[in-house]
Amino acid sequence: MKKITVQGENPSRFSRKVERALKLGPLGKLTRFSFENDQFVITFSQLGNSHLYYRVRPSEDGFHAELEREEVSLLHKAFRREVEEELKRIITRYGGIIEA
Repeated sequence: MKKITVQGENPSRFSRKVERALKLGPLGKLTRFSFENDQFVITFSQLGNSHLYYRVRPSEDGFHAELEREEVSLLHKAFRREVEEELKRIITRYGGIIEA
């Protein structure tokens, strides 16, 4: 996931919705989605920590978030696809458009 575009929503409210949905699903105890300092930070914590940092910029009717950097634990690389698929499912459910 390199870029997320959301219309008609602000980043703070969007991150709260995604975080709530994550907590209800299979990644709930392992994954955190937060908005801090104009960044989305996705944290995966189990057998180490991994972080994805997205720079958030406002747009005309919402915002764009572009992947700025990532710190992925060696142990998490094997599960990355599964985690990203669940995140994509949740993000698109709340109106996000994801670019590879």
